[in-house]
Amino acid sequence: MSANDELEQVEPQEALDLYIADKERDGAASATIRSHRSRLGHFVTWFNEETDYDSLAELSGLDVRKFKLWRFDDDNSIHTVATHLDTLRVFLRFCAGIDALDPEIPPKVKSPNRPNGQRSNEITSDRAEAMLDYLDRYHYASVEHALVHLLWHAMIRVGAARSLDVDDLDLEEGYAEFSHDPSEDTPLKNDEGSERTIHLRPQTCQILADYIEQNRVDATDEHGREPLFTVEGCEGRPHVNTLRNRVYAITRPCAHGQGCPHDRDPADCEAAQTMNDASKCPSSESSHAIRRGSISWALRNETPKPVVSDRADVSPEIIDRNYSTLTDREQADVRSSQLPDDLTDE
Repeated sequence: MSANDELEQVEPQEALDLYIADKERDGAASATIRSHRSRLGHFVTWFNEETDYDSLAELSGLDVRKFKLWRFDDDNSIHTVATHLDTLRVFLRFCAGIDALDPEIPPKVKSPNRPNGQRSNEITSDRAEAMLDYLDRYHYASVEHALVHLLWHAMIRVGAARSLDVDDLDLEEGYAEFSHDPSEDTPLKNDEGSERTIHLRPQTCQILADYIEQNRVDATDEHGREPLFTVEGCEGRPHVNTLRNRVYAITRPCAHGQGCPHDRDPADCEAAQTMNDASKCPSSESSHAIRRGSISWALRNETPKPVVSDRADVSPEIIDRNYSTLTDREQADVRSSQLPDDLTDE
């Protein structure tokens, strides 16, 4: 596309400098800074040598494809391509956030699937982003929007989401408190060991606040508590399977604007008739797939394993065994990013 007059006219090197400064301010590891600067340096070189653009505002979706063809060939592993494109997508989101780039461009940076590291019952970050973008646009602050957003960004189990009361949230400060109380039908997976307080990002707080104000069904459970997640036709606190069925329903591709990969007509498809039927869709996913995908995404983006472990309420050993779908090389890269400078290669 041509330069958009409503966008800031920012050259890629200037944007990269701002991006690196932002990561340094947020305390990113020096190895992470080096790897991001190195990966994105190829993009800056391509922009300056292969285009006649003056600013990032001129980039189009076609340019994303041209860069990929310029940067990679058959000798590059899927891991290398995916890692570099993941970093590029994060950078371009930053650029869109400072009004230097059309916000429609970052989602066009698609990373290849990792066949040896991707489980069929894991939602990828691209798929989660597409689903959440659709909910944000067409079903904002619905129970599905609030639930799926919280599951993905908080890395919690659906049972933990079900246990939350409205009073367990501090949306002004950005916290959610989880308590194990089996006597009142709100047990947590690891009993008292699952009790914790987690921080919520501002966007999550806003979505939850709007859901509570606009769309939450006013309900009180048999213990006089106000569950956070309530649904029409269900008195009090819904059963965990009720919330699971909501996840199955919204993860169907046809339910978030992706069309049907199985060439079915939703009017006749048995998986599209009721919430209880949604799991019959071959492409629907469970709440566990959201959790697994979120954990893998966090690790792939170099979040320290102990941080993921505490937030997701799962031991590092279980993360390695059941959740993380990083390849051996990806795990090595993440470990390297967290080593002191004198133990990593320049």
